[in-house]
Amino acid sequence: MQTNPLREGLEQERVPEASCLVIFGASGDLTQRKLIPGLYSLAHEGMLPPGQTIVGFARADMSDEQFRTNMRKACDEHARTRPVDDAVWDTFAKGLFYVPGEFADPAAYVRLRERLEEFDRTRGTGGRRLYYLAVPPDFFDDIAKHLGAEQMVNDPDSRGPYTRVIIEKPFGADYESARALNQIGYEGPLSVEWEDSGMDREHGAAEAARFVKDKMGFPASGRGFDSAFAEAQSAGKR
Repeated sequence: MQTNPLREGLEQERVPEASCLVIFGASGDLTQRKLIPGLYSLAHEGMLPPGQTIVGFARADMSDEQFRTNMRKACDEHARTRPVDDAVWDTFAKGLFYVPGEFADPAAYVRLRERLEEFDRTRGTGGRRLYYLAVPPDFFDDIAKHLGAEQMVNDPDSRGPYTRVIIEKPFGADYESARALNQIGYEGPLSVEWEDSGMDREHGAAEAARFVKDKMGFPASGRGFDSAFAEAQSAGKR
């Protein structure tokens, strides 16, 4: 692996603690064209921590190995750093896993929770979670409620390991739907902390992955989804 000469003499970036990044909609275009290739590029630059774990969740029925094979093809086509370095890939792929399931099926979330707890024990992820919802907004409600029901999200005000639910734009189709989605994060026992990725599907793989990296291991700003809600509210009044 070659060192980037433009980084020589610069302060080394902080590599966060390992976490589990769960990508809902892992068989879709965003995951294959942007998220996984971008995360691989970060691994190539030495900017992912040892033990970083990425779990795909989608309706397609496939094994961990099939998921890794599909993601290797995606990186071969879309990674910013190509050709893919086999040694880097082998290490990166050891942290790729897959859980099949319907977004509205409670049993699928039991399987997901059990695997995440396994990774806490075997890969040192320490209960730290990022849930990236690369799915249409119609599924946000089901996913958030099931994560809460299986106690896979922590109260942002607690001192426990961080858990964050990340979505991409748009946040709802209009003012009312944005308001309804926002309430999911504010009400009840879920304590879901929405984070706007600030991205749409025109962003590149590197930008997608760097956003996820920036959310690993840094203090949360608070509960809810204030910035996106304010934007939706403003648009709804125009």
